[in-house]
Amino acid sequence: MTLDELNAGTNAISMVLNTGKISIVRKKEHYIECFKDLSCIAAPIFDKDSNILGVIDITTCNDINDVHKVLLLFLKKTIESDYYELSAKEILNGLDVIDIEILKLLVYGYTDSQISKRIHVSISNVKYHKNKLRKIFKAKSIRDCIYKATKIGVI
Repeated sequence: MTLDELNAGTNAISMVLNTGKISIVRKKEHYIECFKDLSCIAAPIFDKDSNILGVIDITTCNDINDVHKVLLLFLKKTIESDYYELSAKEILNGLDVIDIEILKLLVYGYTDSQISKRIHVSISNVKYHKNKLRKIFKAKSIRDCIYKATKIGVI
């Protein structure tokens, strides 16, 4: 089902996708006749980088009340928390001991050459692991890798 404004009229899901904020559409606020007996409340599900992963929606024949609001917020936080935990586990599973060691040395400002000498590997091997870290963390820079690694407790 397409729930954009053009095809489904005003609805909480399309409003969340447009605003990134929790939205409520009460009965009679819908302009498509078949939805006028429904009320809906929806919230965005965000990843750690504030990108919208999806939307959670409660649609009811009743009026939206505080129970719906609390339930929606509880579900939103639970889904986001579970997603963050799963993402962290996937990242940890992709890291080797040498990746973590290089990451820690980068935190302290070591250059590729210094890291190479310290852990007894070639500079090209250090560069390989830095590229691997950028891929695993889906990061544009090593600074971003360090930030993300810190957020999930890798370092």
